[in-house]
Amino acid sequence: MDANILCTLLAQRIPPEQFQLWGLDIHWMAPEYDTPENRAIVEDVVANYASLAAGVVAVEQLAKLKNRLKQELKETASSDAQIFRMMLAIWDVGVTKGLWVNADLPTPIRAVAAQWKQKLQEIDS
Repeated sequence: MDANILCTLLAQRIPPEQFQLWGLDIHWMAPEYDTPENRAIVEDVVANYASLAAGVVAVEQLAKLKNRLKQELKETASSDAQIFRMMLAIWDVGVTKGLWVNADLPTPIRAVAAQWKQKLQEIDS
């Protein structure tokens, strides 16, 4: 049993401020938290640890994969993204100074710009 995973599983059912894990031993932060209900939760989590832990591990693996893919996307899209950011900055200055307005852009170009803005938001998030 992994203590970190066990703590995560218990914290999903018992407020974390009510207990601490010392290794695999649970210690209640106050006597009033050592209730039959909380002990039953601990017993249930320990009894079903294997199946419950698999879900936690899967979520952790997905988060790592998402972060890795996001980093790869940033690295591969960085030059295109920088060029487009520069173009957007120039466009924003033009709009701010009254040199042109969004209505001046043909519809296909506005559509492409909207797609790029969306991609940049995905990269940045």
